[in-house]
Parts: sequence; structure tokens; C-alpha cells
Amino acid sequence: MADAHLLPIVLALSAAFLFGISNLVSRFGLRHADALTGALVSIGSTTAFYWTLFPFFLREADWTADRLLVFLPVFALIGLFTPTISLFLAFEGNRRLGPTISGTVAATAPLFAAISAVLVLGEQPTVNVGLGTLGIVAGVMVLSWRGRGARDWRYWALLFPLGAAILRGIAYMAAKIGFAVAPAPFTAALVTFTVSLLVVSLAYRLSGRSLARAAPRGGLRWFVVTGVLNGMAFASFYAALSLGQVIVVSPVISTYPLFTFVFSLMFGIERLGPRIFAGVVLVVAGAIAVAIS
Repeated sequence: MADAHLLPIVLALSAAFLFGISNLVSRFGLRHADALTGALVSIGSTTAFYWTLFPFFLREADWTADRLLVFLPVFALIGLFTPTISLFLAFEGNRRLGPTISGTVAATAPLFAAISAVLVLGEQPTVNVGLGTLGIVAGVMVLSWRGRGARDWRYWALLFPLGAAILRGIAYMAAKIGFAVAPAPFTAALVTFTVSLLVVSLAYRLSGRSLARAAPRGGLRWFVVTGVLNGMAFASFYAALSLGQVIVVSPVISTYPLFTFVFSLMFGIERLGPRIFAGVVLVVAGAIAVAIS
């Protein structure tokens, strides 16, 4: 029983670890290309990664008619909204508010995941899960904060990162509904990213951009690596969701900024100070509280 309880948390931590690395790698790519180009290449690389491995994960039992009528539409709908629309809202929030405010508001995604899971799925959070979730959210907010500056934005602009957080939280709950029909995390990730790639490709084409002129090949390689890392991360993430509760998995997944900061410290990109130390303590304490619940 203990192993069955810990497996979703281990998978979620593995996903957070990979997301943390991919987040750092994507920063290197953004030195050479804009965010939309990076999204196209990284999502395309993730999709190619899944289709390459799909024959090894194909199970006939997951492709029965009764399962496909629910399973495919659920994850196709998730792919339409995340990471496509949620990514656009996050980018727009970053542009209008800056990374500090936008990142802090976006860190509330686990709260919306917990609310939707309780209201729709009937999951019952324990005190430890509730306190752990709040600790992780607070810690990520602290890690995302970069100090104060003059406010040159309107309050309604907060709707962009808030919308991204809400969509991500609801997507966790929707994925759990899909897994109740067919617990096939790899196939779910493939469907999600295939739809996302179609949407992002259409947006890129309508923008009139050319990938050949968008960035040097050396710069785009960073996004290819990001895509492969995200592919492994999402497979672990969906596997965790298929086995565990949303209210447990979602806050653990949200610890990925902690791993980004750890690697940033290793490469000298960040320096350890009181703010970062406080954020790390809150995230770690929150994750432990969720794990021992």
C-alpha cells in the first residue's frame, strides 16, 4: 500500500525535475529566438518524440470504441487549451506585467486544480495536503519574485496569468476524467501534444513568420532539447495523474521552479540569498507535507 501511495508522488517529482531542467534550457534558447518560435519547435519536438515511441506503448485495449469516444475528445480538448492557449496567456502576461508579477500569479495553478478536483471529482483533501499545497504555492511565489518596481500596468492585465493558471488547473482535473476511462498516459500525452502542435503551427503560419529565418540552428537546438525533456516530463506527469489524486499530484508538479533554481545555482545563473532560501524551505516543506499525507 505504501508503494502504491508513493508511486504517484515519485512520478510527479520526476516530472517536476525534468520540467525544471527544461525550463532552464529554454532560457538558453530564448537568447536566439522569440517565444512563439520556441513554443513551435519545442512542442514539435515533443510530438515527434511521442510518435517515435508510440509503437512501443501501443495497447489494443486502449483503442476500443467505447473508450475512444471519451478518451480522445478529453485529451484533444486539453491539447487545445494547454499548453497552447495557456502558453499564450502566460506569454502575454509576461509581456504586460513582467516575469515577476506574471510568474507569481501563475503559481496559483495548484489551487485551481485542487478546487476543480474537489468540486467535480469529489476528492477530499486532508489537512496535510491543504497546508502542503499552500506552502508550495507560497514558495513558488517567493522564488518567482524579483523585487518591486513602479507599476506601469492596469489591474485587468492580471487576467492573463490568472487565466493561464485556471486553465492549467482545470486541465489536471480533465485529464483525471480521461484516465478514469482509459489509464493510458503515454497515448494521452501524444494526443494532447499532437493537437497543440496543430494549433501552434496554425498560429505561427498566420503570424507570417518563417522558421528558417526565425533563429540560427544552434539556437533552435535548445528548444529541441526542451521538447524532448518536456516529452519525458509530461509522460511522467500523466502517469502520476492516472495513479494518484489531482490534489496530491498537482502541488508536487508545481515544485519544478525549485529544480530550475538548483541548476541555476550550479551554473552560476542565480545566487543563494534569503529570498531564495525562504522559497526553497517553503516548497520542500510543502512537498513533504503532501507526501506524508
